[in-house]
Amino acid sequence: MGFVIKRDVLKKYIADNEEHKIIVPDTVRKIDDYAFDSCNNLETVLLPAALTKIGKCAFKNCKNLRYIVVPLRVNTIEEETFYGCEKLQRVILPPNLKIIGISAFEHCYELNNVKFPKMLEEIKQFAFRECFELQNIEIPEKVRFISEVAFFACIALEELKVSADNKYYLSFDGVLFDKSKKKMIVYPIAKPESEYVIPDGVQSIPTGAFCYNGKIRKIIFPDSVDYIGDYAFAQCSALEKIRIPKKVDRISEGLCYQCRKLHSVILGDAVTEIGESAFSDCKNLTEIIISDNVQTFGKECFSGCQRLQQIHFPRKLRSIRKQAFEACFCLKKIEIPIEVNLIGSDAFAGCFGVEHLEVDEQNEYYIAENDVLTDKNQTEIILYPSYKREKTYCIPKSVARIQKMAFGNNPYLRKVILPETLAVVGAYAFFNCTHLEYINIPECATEIGICAFACCIRLSHINLSPENKKYVLKNNVLFNRSFSRLVYYPSMLPDKAFCMPHDIDNIEPFTFFQCRNLEVVQLSDSTTYIGKFAFSHCVNLRKIDGLLNLRELGNQAFENCVCLMTITLSPQMDRIGDCAFKNCINLNRVFCDKVGQKGKDIFLNCFCLKNKPF
Repeated sequence: MGFVIKRDVLKKYIADNEEHKIIVPDTVRKIDDYAFDSCNNLETVLLPAALTKIGKCAFKNCKNLRYIVVPLRVNTIEEETFYGCEKLQRVILPPNLKIIGISAFEHCYELNNVKFPKMLEEIKQFAFRECFELQNIEIPEKVRFISEVAFFACIALEELKVSADNKYYLSFDGVLFDKSKKKMIVYPIAKPESEYVIPDGVQSIPTGAFCYNGKIRKIIFPDSVDYIGDYAFAQCSALEKIRIPKKVDRISEGLCYQCRKLHSVILGDAVTEIGESAFSDCKNLTEIIISDNVQTFGKECFSGCQRLQQIHFPRKLRSIRKQAFEACFCLKKIEIPIEVNLIGSDAFAGCFGVEHLEVDEQNEYYIAENDVLTDKNQTEIILYPSYKREKTYCIPKSVARIQKMAFGNNPYLRKVILPETLAVVGAYAFFNCTHLEYINIPECATEIGICAFACCIRLSHINLSPENKKYVLKNNVLFNRSFSRLVYYPSMLPDKAFCMPHDIDNIEPFTFFQCRNLEVVQLSDSTTYIGKFAFSHCVNLRKIDGLLNLRELGNQAFENCVCLMTITLSPQMDRIGDCAFKNCINLNRVFCDKVGQKGKDIFLNCFCLKNKPF
């Protein structure tokens, strides 16, 4: 226990768990990298006056450090020096300090008082990221560089002031700009206005400029803006409309990611690319105006836009990247233009509401034969629309892959015949095909994705080729050959009891969904994860064992298990999801001592529950 010092360098402090305050010896001139890393019990550290250098990550993750005075001779706070000092409330910086390094005070959640010295010149990337208590910042005269993400996610920041003598920066209405006022640097997240008019002449909006702002509903751009950085408006929970200026030619990555109230977007004619996750998870987006100049729909650019019904597929469009429209449940029309040469995997997964599907007849890469979207050579099924009413579908012999959710939510299919060439069945490929009664797994099938047949409540049997080397049927239950994964358990099986093979530690979502005959389940003692809806609507399930090593229980995992009365979980759970035991009306006792992450309404409508275990 104590200090490891070589000459005048403190190399390492070996923590005494009972010691909360330490005094660093006066002979120390330098503190080495990581010297105090993760000394979680330290609350106070007194540094010697003659100290000249504190190394990078020196006090990283000292989670209970509350106050520190940096000695006069230190001129640089190195990279991640105080990263993760979650209880640090105040720091006194020396007058000759010139540089605050990358992530120097990142995740100092309680830091609320920082006065920058007059000699300060640089504040680098993420220097104060997620310092949730910082309210006001004053930039002194000599500062010549401030990273645009220096104060990223400082959710209490209301105002930035700048010395009138600073040659590089200015503050206008509490917002930080470069001196020319052409580039916005930082917009304070806690600024109270619901509408902001960006000043005329501003050309550049930085990365994360308005990210996490919960008040702003409308932003008005001047025509001078030609660049908007990544995630500039991400998670702006009140933002309702946005009109992109006419000079902007690219919609940046994550631009409006998770703007849950955003309902209208208008893009300028100059836009040629919509970047990755640009409007992902904008659940209320219903209108987006796009010009014919757009050539690229980026990865996940509209994924999770659950209310989006229509979107224009521009005639110059070339690329629709991976998961671009995944989970756009209400999208009604898909029209693939002539120049599209790339449709990424799962681009239209979960587009259950499609009513019209069309591919330009002159497109050289994709076709929609009989309204089924495939590549030109028919090696991959991209989308089999849920409006197709055929009861039987024989997949073309050339097909080797079925994409994620390709057949999802089709209420008409009863029989699907897979070709011998098929190798991959994507995740959720036949999800909720409620009338599907027959499907075969051919010899060449090497990959069946998670929940491939989930909620296929009438699928009582899978016809598995005896030559298949990857999968095996046992009592009509589909496993992989090593019995380390349960692939499909038919909900119509008459068995009242089921014993899980020893090597299965992961119960996938929907595995036993609506298995109405099951009464007793014995899981493997190694089970650590049960996915969402795994036992949902197992209305006769009264007993489940093997949960003592469980770490995570997914959303609605036991919803409507109305016969379940007692359940014993692991004493220490990492997570229990939303509504995990919803409507378990006879559940009267739950054994579990501690839960890390607790979801909402875990025991909703559990009227008989006598004990509150956590």
